[in-house]
Amino acid sequence: MSKYRSNIGRSASCPRLSAWYRQRTVEESNDHFLEITFEGGRFATHSAPVGTLAELGTIQNLLLLVARHRFKEMNPGRRRLPRGFVDAAQLHLVAVRNNCLTASLARPNVSSWQPTLFDRTLFEFARDLTVEALKSADAGGVLPAGFPPIALMQLGAVGRLLGEDEALVMRGVNSAARVTQRSREWIGKMAHQPVERDVELEGEVEELDDVNDRFSLRTDESRIEVPFRSHQRGTVVEAVGDRPITRLRVRGRLVLGPQQKMRTVEELDLVDHERAPEVLKMWARIEHLAQAPPGWLNGDGDPPSAEVQAQAREVLARLLVDHKDVARPKLYPTPDGGLQAEWVLGDWAAEAKFSPAGDGVTLEATNGRTGEDRAEELGAKQISADDASRIAAWLNSLMTEGHLNVRKGR
Repeated sequence: MSKYRSNIGRSASCPRLSAWYRQRTVEESNDHFLEITFEGGRFATHSAPVGTLAELGTIQNLLLLVARHRFKEMNPGRRRLPRGFVDAAQLHLVAVRNNCLTASLARPNVSSWQPTLFDRTLFEFARDLTVEALKSADAGGVLPAGFPPIALMQLGAVGRLLGEDEALVMRGVNSAARVTQRSREWIGKMAHQPVERDVELEGEVEELDDVNDRFSLRTDESRIEVPFRSHQRGTVVEAVGDRPITRLRVRGRLVLGPQQKMRTVEELDLVDHERAPEVLKMWARIEHLAQAPPGWLNGDGDPPSAEVQAQAREVLARLLVDHKDVARPKLYPTPDGGLQAEWVLGDWAAEAKFSPAGDGVTLEATNGRTGEDRAEELGAKQISADDASRIAAWLNSLMTEGHLNVRKGR
């Protein structure tokens, strides 16, 4: 038997891998039926989360499915598998090496085998055919002749636990194949069904659909539809009520494709946004200002209206959460029952005045050095609890001129 020749997976992060494989010879193959290497991401530290080793079980089930199909092709008159067939398909983990992480798998010596009823090379055939199928998927090609269509979805399940920056390399005797999320999507196209991936996502709950027990999760990259069970509803409602500083961490199975959605959810956990303490202080300041009595300004002045409190609370929270360079503003009431947020940006003194009716914001700035004034009106449709980008852009334009960071201008 020849040495392992494939270059797949010999990355700079796994320096021991190629040297080890150069030492592998034919005679060792009886103990090492298959090699699975996990690369990149979480495996770069030469270890693996225990949960990701479930990939080995997925591969075992795939090989059994291919071998079973081959046996029935060779024995069209048999309706059942012979005794010992499933036992002969089992794989045992016999060694682990820390070049990224490589698992060596062997087939056991099972006393219940009946060699006269089936050929043990069926499993070697299944291994080699599966490796070729995965190689074709990685190259964007077609399945090799003889690969059973019935096993296509199980083929797409390989790599379900991988992250975007991770890969799984499956090595047989003379060939190797690389599995990534890209190659898995190609398998899904061949199967005309989207593949799935086990993920952990963190995001903000945007819409709650109580009728269908679903919600929309806004992550940094996209919006994803997520189902929930009745006992999880309280967690989802709490995340909605404390937007945008309370986020949800979701663990479950994601369906890949143009319209991404979660198929199932295992866990939902509440997570505080990193700027939650700042936003909470700002909200507390708004509540404090709302307690101002009528005539608080030398017998004049109305307390902030309920409408302006709601708008300022939502818009300013969105501003801080989505725009990390924007500092927490100082807040003051205005005599007409509105609220005013203030920033000092170098030579500029900037203000965002929220109207008492909660229907818009007036942006004003004065340059203390030149005396220049600037102003801009934003209507209710230009700012919202989901979008404060116009205010952020205005503040950024002021600090860009002075080559200052907003936080440094405090």
